[in-house]
Amino acid sequence: MENRRRPDFALSGFAGIGAADATFNRQASQGTFGIYELRVRMSYSLRDGNFAGDLSRSRRELARAEWERDAVIRRVRTAVTAEMLRIDAQRKRIELLTEALDVSRQRQHRSYGSSPREGSPTSKFCAPPPSCSHAKRGSTKRVSSNGKRGSGCGV
Repeated sequence: MENRRRPDFALSGFAGIGAADATFNRQASQGTFGIYELRVRMSYSLRDGNFAGDLSRSRRELARAEWERDAVIRRVRTAVTAEMLRIDAQRKRIELLTEALDVSRQRQHRSYGSSPREGSPTSKFCAPPPSCSHAKRGSTKRVSSNGKRGSGCGV
């Protein structure tokens, strides 16, 4: 906000010269004399309507800016909370799917009578059923997505 109130300056003064004869205690004197005065006045107007209007407008703008800032903070907090809940839900989903996958592998290996070594590349596959012609060569087949054994190996 700029300062719209400007000071009011006033400069006034007077000067005078005189001459007089005077006798005092039997002494006579003659002389000239001068009188002068200089006045400087500076004042601010206390009833400036523009200043009060600017101040009121600035206060309204400040209140609006604070409200908007608080609204943004609330929206961001809500978004962060929702994202944290989504991340937690995804972690739980991954844990449940991992557990379901482990249970499924255990069931398949129990049904075929083999137990895969942990970390081996064939642990993701199950052994072929004994009726498969490829069982003798040691090939493996991928488990179907529905978890059911087919009638043959499908290779």
